[in-house]
Amino acid sequence: MPINSPKVDPFAGLDFSTVYSPPPPRTRIELDLKNPIFVLYVDVTGSSQRANENICELHAMFDIYSNITIWILPHKDKTKIECVYDGGSRVRNLELNDLIKVINSRVDVLSQSKNFEDFKINIRDWRIDSLIKDNGAEEK
Repeated sequence: MPINSPKVDPFAGLDFSTVYSPPPPRTRIELDLKNPIFVLYVDVTGSSQRANENICELHAMFDIYSNITIWILPHKDKTKIECVYDGGSRVRNLELNDLIKVINSRVDVLSQSKNFEDFKINIRDWRIDSLIKDNGAEEK
């Protein structure tokens, strides 16, 4: 090829509109964090027609609720639903918060134990610590 030859555009004359066209702009909605958010995992194994039917059926089933948010995701093996966010408007009372703290602390004690004997020692220590804290709080 000579040095001064004109450059040829290899894509000249090709119509790319049939290959890719950007999707039309969608209306954006605000995610309401006051509502709980559920993820619905839909089993998509098998035929694509059956997977589409499952998605449509489950979407119709949950679309009637205005106070929850549902995200539908494909999943292999089974259909299941999980709550991934319990909603910001739900106000927990102090008793429930205390119960959650107790449960979390017991799970921590259990996870730190290597065997049953270790578990008993950790439970005893945890219980003594909680009694001392409770008595200290009552004296104040």
